[in-house]
Amino acid sequence: CPVGQYREATMAACHSCPANFVSGGGGHACEPCAANAVSNDARSSCVPCPVGQYREATMAACHSCPGGFFCSHQNVTACQAGHHCPPGSSSPAPCAKGSSCPTPREQLPCPPGRYCPSGTTEPLRCPAGATCTVPASPELILAPDLFDVIESEVVDVHNGTLRYMVSLSARPTRNVTV
Repeated sequence: CPVGQYREATMAACHSCPANFVSGGGGHACEPCAANAVSNDARSSCVPCPVGQYREATMAACHSCPGGFFCSHQNVTACQAGHHCPPGSSSPAPCAKGSSCPTPREQLPCPPGRYCPSGTTEPLRCPAGATCTVPASPELILAPDLFDVIESEVVDVHNGTLRYMVSLSARPTRNVTV
């Protein structure tokens, strides 16, 4: 029999191996592909599932990694709290600044009056008397008891960092970290 086919003693002719089984030919029996691999079209070798996909032994094809999990190195691994793993993830990503991840399956924008540092599972309350800007605070938490803000605006985003233009109505009496 040619590669990818087999023949049992009771068969008159060679038959193709079923999906996810392979044979080196010569009439040898078909061997199953391991989990996280599928047979090539010729049924001559097993090929790993693409990154971000997996296959259990009972599945006919590779499937996208489910939300809340990541698929790498032939493993399906649960995403940890504070990380975001949408469907098809090949690695976990920390929940982005300005967002909260109540579960590893979802990443939600931080609501007004709250702030969400990277890795946040629940939005944090803005400190009393302060104003938390949206999006992406805590980069800018303005506390009026320390200085009076006239205007504030996002100037640009550079390498994932927000830069602000802040005008103060008076020189602060204490060091101010923005």
